[in-house]
Amino acid sequence: NPNNLENLYIMGRILFYTRNLEAAINYFRKIIELKPDNWEFYIYLALSYKELNNYDNAINLLKKSILLNAYYPDSYWLLGELYVEIGNYGLALKNLEKAVELAPNNSRYLNSLAKIYLELDKIPQAIRTLQISIDNNPNSKWSYFYLAKALEKEFNFDLAIEQYSRAIEIDPNFTEAYVSLAKLYSYSNKYDKAIEILENITDKLIDPEIYFMLGQFYFNINNFDKSISNLENYLNVVNSNWQAFYLLYLNYIKLGNKIEALKYLKKAHELNTKAVSYTHLRAHE
Repeated sequence: NPNNLENLYIMGRILFYTRNLEAAINYFRKIIELKPDNWEFYIYLALSYKELNNYDNAINLLKKSILLNAYYPDSYWLLGELYVEIGNYGLALKNLEKAVELAPNNSRYLNSLAKIYLELDKIPQAIRTLQISIDNNPNSKWSYFYLAKALEKEFNFDLAIEQYSRAIEIDPNFTEAYVSLAKLYSYSNKYDKAIEILENITDKLIDPEIYFMLGQFYFNINNFDKSISNLENYLNVVNSNWQAFYLLYLNYIKLGNKIEALKYLKKAHELNTKAVSYTHLRAHE
């Protein structure tokens, strides 16, 4: 029955979750035509548009859902997250605060709100929000992760390390926490510790930035062969970063191989003539 709401709703959700988004939109539109006063249908239609990066339609539909039901916190949370994606942190903050007001113990909402506080450099508010989240859900890895970020901003590195470590205890495969922890150790020149962390996740995380970081850290402890190897791995994927070519130049200078060094210096100059001046280049030719 083409006018059976339950069948249309089930089919629309199936199409949405199987990523057949245009077809899902058609189904949810049909449902809304038949029952325009159901707030939940607008949310699914908004989510479909969001997945297609049609933020204007998604935002307007969530606003319509809120008009029909002003007490469903997910609508405000989703709207806040959409505003984050388009960079409107003021409206994101307003909607995320409303979501938390309606569901004050929801860690997902609290973490999203804390993340906005961090973006706006409202560090005390972020820390307070995350502590509430942890009190309500001590197994929320993201709460510890964002708390570590907040503590970093306050230069409280020892406590930040504790929070990253706690997040990793909760999820031993939490690669974002490993990367942040490695960066934090590097700020204190503890490159051996940073390298150990990153080497342990290279098989878990396919991210060329890991190789770039390892290239930097190995250079800083004078392990030039390892630095070169990791930088070459990085450039096999990303060959537009002048800093990687410049770091290779520095490695080969340290090894006394001026021919290889000049090759990479020329490439760095091609990619960034301001940072690597012509005078600098000529001095090594």
